[in-house]
Amino acid sequence: MSETSTPVNPTPEPFLGAWGREERGQASLEFVLEDFRVSGSDGCNRIFGSWELKADGSVELKQMASTMMFCQDIDTWISDATTVTVVDAKLVVSNAEATVLGSLERRETAAPDTETE
Repeated sequence: MSETSTPVNPTPEPFLGAWGREERGQASLEFVLEDFRVSGSDGCNRIFGSWELKADGSVELKQMASTMMFCQDIDTWISDATTVTVVDAKLVVSNAEATVLGSLERRETAAPDTETE
């Protein structure tokens, strides 16, 4: 019998929060526990949908949609994402064929009571 790396009790905490940079041309995702919502950007278009924590500790992106602006010279790789995992403190993004598309670093977010312009 071989051992598996499947978490005994996977939890959503490693995924929650903001990942990537909120700058034009940069991919980003933000996972919210309430209603299991995900939103972000492919670098040009806003993307949004829901997510589900799987038994193997990964997250499946579901019912994803996006705005449809013309995006010249921007790599919208994250729009093909279907699954994400957290590996070495990075969000690893894969497509339906389990091909790794890229990764995002966790983004620190301002405290809720902090005013921003």
